[in-house]
Amino acid sequence: MLSDSDLKAIIEGEIQSTVDWLGGKISDDREKALDYYYGEPFGNEIDGRSQFVSTDVQDVIESVMPDFMEMFASGETVVEFMPIGPEDEEEAKQQTAYVNYIWNVDNKGFEVTYDWIKDALLMKVGIIKIYYDKTPEEKIETLSKVNIHALQVLMNDDTIEILEQDEAEKETQEDEMASGGYPLFDVKIKKTFNQGKVVIIGVPSDEFYISRQEADLDDAEFKMHKTQKTVSEMIEMGFDRDLVESLPSHDEESFNEERQNRFQQEEWLDNESSHNSQNRKIWLYDIYMKVDYDEDGVSELRNILYAGSEILSNEEVDDHPFVSLCPIRMPHVFHGRSLAELMFDIQYLKSTVFRQIMDNMYLVNNARSAVSQKVSLEDYLTNRPGGVIRVDTMGGDVAAHIAPLRTDSIIHHALPVVEMLDGIREIRTGQTRYNQGMDADSLNKTATGINMILNEAQKRKLLMARLFAETGFKRAFKKILRLVVNNQDYTRTIRLNNKFVQVDPRSWVSDKNLSIKVGLGFGTKESRLAALQQIINNSALIVQAQGGLNGPLITFDHVYKMHKQFIELGGFKPSEMFVDSPEGKQPPPPQPNPDIEKAKIDAQVKNQEMQMDDQRKRQEIKLEHDRGLIKLDIEARQAGVQIDMAKAKQNAELAMKEFEKFGQDGPQSSQMMEMMAQMMQAMAQNAETMTKLAQVMAAPKEVVRDSSGRVVGMRVG
Repeated sequence: MLSDSDLKAIIEGEIQSTVDWLGGKISDDREKALDYYYGEPFGNEIDGRSQFVSTDVQDVIESVMPDFMEMFASGETVVEFMPIGPEDEEEAKQQTAYVNYIWNVDNKGFEVTYDWIKDALLMKVGIIKIYYDKTPEEKIETLSKVNIHALQVLMNDDTIEILEQDEAEKETQEDEMASGGYPLFDVKIKKTFNQGKVVIIGVPSDEFYISRQEADLDDAEFKMHKTQKTVSEMIEMGFDRDLVESLPSHDEESFNEERQNRFQQEEWLDNESSHNSQNRKIWLYDIYMKVDYDEDGVSELRNILYAGSEILSNEEVDDHPFVSLCPIRMPHVFHGRSLAELMFDIQYLKSTVFRQIMDNMYLVNNARSAVSQKVSLEDYLTNRPGGVIRVDTMGGDVAAHIAPLRTDSIIHHALPVVEMLDGIREIRTGQTRYNQGMDADSLNKTATGINMILNEAQKRKLLMARLFAETGFKRAFKKILRLVVNNQDYTRTIRLNNKFVQVDPRSWVSDKNLSIKVGLGFGTKESRLAALQQIINNSALIVQAQGGLNGPLITFDHVYKMHKQFIELGGFKPSEMFVDSPEGKQPPPPQPNPDIEKAKIDAQVKNQEMQMDDQRKRQEIKLEHDRGLIKLDIEARQAGVQIDMAKAKQNAELAMKEFEKFGQDGPQSSQMMEMMAQMMQAMAQNAETMTKLAQVMAAPKEVVRDSSGRVVGMRVG
């Protein structure tokens, strides 16, 4: 195992190497960028001549910042975790919500994002630091009129220390009732929170060091954040008080010109000027380096806290806390190029051209003259409207004594040069004049042409945004997730998606895939709104075609996400004011498809018609059967009548024979006459019946139906 002296020698060597390297051209470029941003003089100014300085660096950076902030800080969700499998979907949603909550609520997400991006655009590389702080947090509170029971609860709480306790007066009847007959107390307490939290801070470029000839931050052998901490802060971090108070304040970093330039200071600061010794600042080196500390032949990543030539802590870690952004990435090197660097020569040339224009205008308005010795130089040099110039020869030709020297204007030559420089700036940065308002000539250009110009200009910024997303925000949010999974050992109740939920990361998996909501191909905010509106319109047609929002192509969740994005792009937050998430809610039953319902009704009608037709046929068959029975009955009756008539005729013939045999005066003549009359009557009735039956058989038959068309009988005649 390495000794402390050997480890110190390695640390000092790495620090000296990185300071010498970064203190050269890289530091000079960053100082120059800051000077150009503030519009500082170039140092070549001449007294009595124009000293105008153009601010192209500032103008370009400040004009692109709103676009980047709109991409990364306008919504509640910066990064979305995507599930690996279907079973991970709910976990991924909770991870997304919680990690974004840590970024935006637990930390100053907007400020961190702004400083991070602006550092990258101005200083080549922007750096943030993400770590899990387990330092106990203490909070002092004063509680008034605490009853004996509440005081007992405070005394039994291990996280609470009672600093002061005084008996309070009972001023009202409510105080007497609250005390229950016991005294009330005014209590001063100190509550200690030991849960820990994720901390995200921005790192100034002059405080971050990386070993030379590195291409990637994760693979770098040496990384360091050098920052100032007060004596009080270091004691709170758990370091020995005597050791901390013995550490010196002076350090070579106190004389860092880049740091002085950042604070716009012309004099060196004395770190020991504070009269409060606990506020004295000490330079603390937070080092992450690969070193074979245990001498097993394999280097491991170690976190070393170093101050005043003393190693304060040394432990092996599995990751470093730094994440970088670079707007113009250069292959195989860590420090790429800043947007400010692209403007150095443009700003210098424009400043020079404008200075020449101004000097020329001064000469045109105040031309040099040739004067004779008879002119009072004192009067001539006193340049004021209506001023008198004394000349010795009065009444003579004054022009003979004062001859202005002609100076030609160069404005018509210089302005095209300025226009050319502005065009070069637009090509380099992708920030056109159309992005910043209405151009004087834009009314004469077609809308299609303007859109093409804007889209081409947007592509360069969107490429930078993609670099920021993939190399910066994606890595940052992975680090946050890894930190909470590895360190948060308690359940936390927070407000997510407008409801309180419990979050316990101990069961999570940290190696989730990430989806970044920034992509190439999107134009201005207005064009994105128009594109999203078209998507919503097309989705409405799909919903109508599929007969509701139960899929297979579009569901309630898809519609919610479309409208949520549309509302947020419109600038209305939170979107829950207008639309609620369908998560956890039972979707309504699907709306019936009109075509399907019409087909069902047509089928029912067809079925009813078929049933009625079948019933009608059955009735007709029955009617025909009944007709056959009636015919048979009539025929049977006709046969019976014929038999009866034959019998009656036979009886009549017998009666006539008997009547002839015995004569009219015989004893039975009256009876026979009566029988004869009855037979004649029967024969007449049978004849009438036969006539009616014949009429029924010959008469037409009509089928009788009810209102529904069903056969109910038969009408004769």
